[in-house]
Amino acid sequence: MIQQRAVQTRRRVLQAGAAEFARRGYAATTLTHITRTAGVTMGAITFHFASKRALADAVCAQGHRITREAVAPGGGAGRGLQAVVDITHALMLLLGENDLVRAASRLGGEVGDRNGWYGAWLPHLHAACVRAGREGALRAGVDPATVTVLAVGLVAAAETAALQAACAQAGTTTAAQLTRAWRTLLGAVAPPDGAPGLSP
Repeated sequence: MIQQRAVQTRRRVLQAGAAEFARRGYAATTLTHITRTAGVTMGAITFHFASKRALADAVCAQGHRITREAVAPGGGAGRGLQAVVDITHALMLLLGENDLVRAASRLGGEVGDRNGWYGAWLPHLHAACVRAGREGALRAGVDPATVTVLAVGLVAAAETAALQAACAQAGTTTAAQLTRAWRTLLGAVAPPDGAPGLSP
C-alpha cells in the first residue's frame, strides 16, 4: 500500500513537473510551483528527486521514451514517404497534447540536451526518408537528406508559439496547417505518379 502510494506520488510529481516546465521553462519553474500543481509537499518531491535538475532529467527521459514509441518502426507509420508524413503528424500531436513530450522538447534547448528529444525521433525520420529514396518514392533529383531537413523544419515550427499564433491568425489548427504544408511539399518531392497514393 505504501509502495503503491509512493509510485502514484512520483507519477503526480513527474506530470506536474512536465506541465510546469512545458509552460514556464526550466529557469522560471520552481519546486514550489511543482508542489502546488502536484498537490504534494516539498518533502514528497525531494524524496523522489534530489533536485530540480533531477526532476527535469526524469521528465525528459519519459518524454523521450513516449516520443520513441510513437515514431519507431511498427508504431503505425506507413512505408517510405508516407512514414515521413506520419512521423511529423505523430510528433505534432504529441507536442500539442502531451506535457512530458512538450517539456522534453523545451528543456532540451534550455538545459543543453538538444540532441535528447531530437535524438528520440530524428534517426527514425531520416531512416524513413532514406527508405523512400530506395523505394523510388522521391522525385528524380530529390535527395533524402533534403526531405529530412524539410520534415525537421515542420516539426521545429510546431515547437514554437509562433506557429500557433500564425494558425490562430489564419483561423486554422496546427494539424490542419501541417496537412496543407504536406499537400504542397508532396507535390514537389514525390514522383508525379506517386503523390496521389499518399495522404498528407
